Amino acid sequence: MINYKKMSLFLIVIFISSCCYQSTFKSYYPSTIFWDSDSLLVIKEKIHENDVRYVSAYDNIIQKANSALEVGPFSVTTKENMPPSGDKHDYMSLAPYWWPDTTKKDGLPYIRRDGLRNPEYDGYDVKDFVKLKAAVKSLGLAYYFSDNEAYAEHAAKLLRVWFLDPWTKMNPNLEYAQAVKGIEEGRNFGIIETVDIGIIADISEMLTHSPSWSQNDYNELKKWFREYLIWLQNSKKGQQERDWHNNHGTWYDVQVTYLALTIGEEELAKKTLLSVPEKRITAHIKSDGSQPYELERTKSYDYSVYNLKAMMMLARLGEFVDVDLWNYKSESGANIKSAFDFLLPFVEDSSGWKYEMISPWEKPRSQMYSMLKLMSSKYANKNYLEVEERLKERFGTSDEFQLLYPPIIN
Repeated sequence: MINYKKMSLFLIVIFISSCCYQSTFKSYYPSTIFWDSDSLLVIKEKIHENDVRYVSAYDNIIQKANSALEVGPFSVTTKENMPPSGDKHDYMSLAPYWWPDTTKKDGLPYIRRDGLRNPEYDGYDVKDFVKLKAAVKSLGLAYYFSDNEAYAEHAAKLLRVWFLDPWTKMNPNLEYAQAVKGIEEGRNFGIIETVDIGIIADISEMLTHSPSWSQNDYNELKKWFREYLIWLQNSKKGQQERDWHNNHGTWYDVQVTYLALTIGEEELAKKTLLSVPEKRITAHIKSDGSQPYELERTKSYDYSVYNLKAMMMLARLGEFVDVDLWNYKSESGANIKSAFDFLLPFVEDSSGWKYEMISPWEKPRSQMYSMLKLMSSKYANKNYLEVEERLKERFGTSDEFQLLYPPIIN
């Protein structure tokens, strides 16, 4: 028998909840750089309308954010090891592919085993920075799509502790990143550990409508970005990374461009992007689309995808300052599209890959799927759409793909 009294109460609760959500719904364009602001707002409105295409993805975002509410805060000052500077505010990490020399009593100096990660790597600041980025990203996205202040409050706390609080903040440099015991206290290669700094910048933009993230917080974080950008440009390690020939150099350009756009230095962003055609695309990609500097690695497919992803990010960032990297082609015919086409067949079948690949294929394949969605929007290519459709069930149902790389919306 139906309990009409309980049913009426249930409907009243639903009605009140709906009214509350209606009254708190914030319709605004987040000033994000890489993620498309127009798409984000449309997706938010579709979620608000309970569009079935996005309900599951939205629920997943909320679940991740609820988990993220329980983590942190994180700080460079909590590590057990002291940086050579004697200042725990300095970021510190070990080179991942360097191991103790078992033929030496003290293991020193460490020796390189490319592609094999030393477990010691997780005992320094890099692990907490990865956790910080993941948590802030989940919380920021959940806040934007739900307007739930609890998510913004915790995201703001995490950002303040890592970047702003005088007692816990990280100094804006990576002088002691990816050290090699017995050889170097820090290396330029450690700069790759902050490739996701742009995500943090975009999330900070998403939080600007929250009372938990004040204008002063926002300004101070931009000040930190500016100081870190100055270090990237002027330090010896930053200049070494800028001039490096493989994915390290490409990702350096991504960080400089992203940070420059974030703090309003458009001329610096444009100058960096204008160097990309010759310095990265022509120098990194052969006429057949292969990337020789990545193919020589033990994780050849993984690093080829990783370097191409950086080039595509640069092409996306170029749209903000009228630098067209999508359609650039070298004299040999190499471009972003040819590099992508070289890698695409192996997303579905790796049997024909001729180069060394000691790591699992699933991660780079998943990355290729997100890149495929972006490539489909830039080039009219029937094959891209067909491959995307075949891979949709395998990779296309994740919350991030659905909400950040949405299908054509109507």
